[in-house]
Amino acid sequence: MSPTKRPLASSFVLTAALASALLAAPTRQARAALTLSLTPNVLTAAPGSLLSFSALLQNTGAESVSLTGAGSNITGPSMTALTFDDTDFLNNLPLALAANATYTRNLFVTVASNAPLGVYTGTYTVDGEGATSATPFSGSASARITIAQAPAQVIPEPGSASLLLIGLATFGGTGRLVQRRGGKNGPQQGKTTAR
Repeated sequence: MSPTKRPLASSFVLTAALASALLAAPTRQARAALTLSLTPNVLTAAPGSLLSFSALLQNTGAESVSLTGAGSNITGPSMTALTFDDTDFLNNLPLALAANATYTRNLFVTVASNAPLGVYTGTYTVDGEGATSATPFSGSASARITIAQAPAQVIPEPGSASLLLIGLATFGGTGRLVQRRGGKNGPQQGKTTAR
């Protein structure tokens, strides 16, 4: 049996037609897409601290997004050791975010004074839906927070402090005495000293 031969011209015409159809198709930007970022996204703090993050919400799509909610989640050694405070963020959040628009506000995290030491991950999510398509969207961002003991302040012993003061007084008194007597090598040349 001999293989069936196809005409080369018809294969070429089909490939060219397909390629031109793909190139002619309009490229469409996503209808809507929410992204959220937190800055800084890695922090170290001591128990009892108040942390501040700059939250940047962006709609990178071509459709307006109606913002429908927000929430936070904390994972780590204790679920109650860290608390998100999104009051500033939510009180100023617009009802909708236009296409290619951004919104920036602060998010705060309070670290309890009895927070167990360790590494925590805080995640914040903003939900929305396309204004015309009603497609749900959400943008999330996470931050890693390490709770470590605050460095202890070094306070010298009372004996060390008094010894330092006695040494400084002695050094100052000796310097004054040397100066009064005319320096290390006696009176300076060309000057007479009255006695």
